[in-house]
Amino acid sequence: MLLQTDDGAIWPLPPQWTDLVSVDPEVAASNGRALLLVSNLMELANMVEHLCDRLAARSRAECKDNYAANVNEIMPQEDSQ
Repeated sequence: MLLQTDDGAIWPLPPQWTDLVSVDPEVAASNGRALLLVSNLMELANMVEHLCDRLAARSRAECKDNYAANVNEIMPQEDSQ
């Protein structure tokens, strides 16, 4: 199974994340207490982190002049009394 993101990138999804394969024996043995394996959760977390990094990089490239890290500091004007 493949996942396509908004920017056109294609990501393969492991079959064990879908219902195309039988339930993992460890998940089945948990009797409903565990919906997934820790290794699968860690892999998903890495994928989400990578996608977030790509999105942040694209966002910075699109609006770098308005990005907080690139905003020039404006000092308040002194009162001229």
